[in-house]
Amino acid sequence: LALTYEFFRRTREISLDLWMLAFMLASLWVIVVNLRRPRLAGWILAGLLLGCGLLCTPFVALVPLVILSGWFIWTRQIRLLGGLALALLVALAFAGIWHVSMLIQHGDAFTTQYFGKEIGNRARGLINPRSWTFYFTEMGRSYWPWMIPMFGGLALWLMVRVNRRSQKGLRLALLWTAIWLIALTAFPD
Repeated sequence: LALTYEFFRRTREISLDLWMLAFMLASLWVIVVNLRRPRLAGWILAGLLLGCGLLCTPFVALVPLVILSGWFIWTRQIRLLGGLALALLVALAFAGIWHVSMLIQHGDAFTTQYFGKEIGNRARGLINPRSWTFYFTEMGRSYWPWMIPMFGGLALWLMVRVNRRSQKGLRLALLWTAIWLIALTAFPD
């Protein structure tokens, strides 16, 4: 991904979305590494990282927990859902401190701007409207070095030439890609 022109162009900008992406990917990495021998500290660290993501962009940083929940269910690792629940609680508590302080300081002005205008208007496409095909067009135009290994991984998975452990990783990659594409194309912003 870092080899693509579009990603390289975006990373030179100062954007909270890039920080949120960094926190989400760091949290994902912590969780996947923690799966070898699940420890309480790993789930807490993942939650703190997601909490940092929540401070960058509301709610979007929680999507990895939805994806990981689906992955745990798909790969029959149901027992790990408790760890995700703990990470969620830590993330909400960590980010909640700032949200509560803003509510105390600014009251209705905060909730109207933050939840109504920022979240609600974005969801309705009133801030930066785009066609649902925007991301597909962008990927087809400028993400090709990154897409080649993705298609190779999908081909390997379909040919079932990978071991069981690698299939779990490929399932995570497939869920990650599919859910983000659906989420990003569902909202007109």
